[in-house]
Amino acid sequence: ASVKWAAKTKSEYQTSINAFLNWLVRGERLLVNPLAKVDRVEIRGKAVRKSRAFTVDEIRALVKAAPARRGLVYLFLAYTGARKNEARALRWCDLSLGEAPCVLIRAENTKDRDKRTVPLKTELAVLLRERPLHRDDALVFQPFPSDDALHADLARAGIARKDSLGRVVHFHAFRKTFQTWGAVSGVGQRAAQELLGHSDPALTANVYTDVAA
Repeated sequence: ASVKWAAKTKSEYQTSINAFLNWLVRGERLLVNPLAKVDRVEIRGKAVRKSRAFTVDEIRALVKAAPARRGLVYLFLAYTGARKNEARALRWCDLSLGEAPCVLIRAENTKDRDKRTVPLKTELAVLLRERPLHRDDALVFQPFPSDDALHADLARAGIARKDSLGRVVHFHAFRKTFQTWGAVSGVGQRAAQELLGHSDPALTANVYTDVAA
């Protein structure tokens, strides 16, 4: 049976293959990149699952309904805009919880392989400081919540995974929440793009900002 990939997945494969072929050309192992003139896969408007931002009340209900360890993860994701895999790989040495709390998202854990520093909300830094002491190289969130755990917590909080418009909430919805809250609070477009680790400002504005919210 043929594999049916989403447009985003096809685009990522195309980018990776092109990068490899261009590397071969630079190293004179290949004369030309045979895919250089192939049209890029169009991904605009082709999201598999359109997501929405959480409301403030929903985040409160979710954190209250979840066990404390998972609730802290949800708060961290909503207040930093970190991707699930970035948060999962976070170690205590990446956190600065002093006077100007912030988190370092290391390059090896990011999608674009570029590190970034994100300020931490004071209340979140306090909650992290209250966690038992660990070695600097220990993971901050262990075990990390699974998709099933998030779904169960959403159900306990009375939050529907899909709304009347067919938009869903999942782990990536926390990033949309971070950007949407930032837009409401007056965070500039350039700063938001940097904090989310986006190379394309249009992605921050058009995909990660829930205008309705």
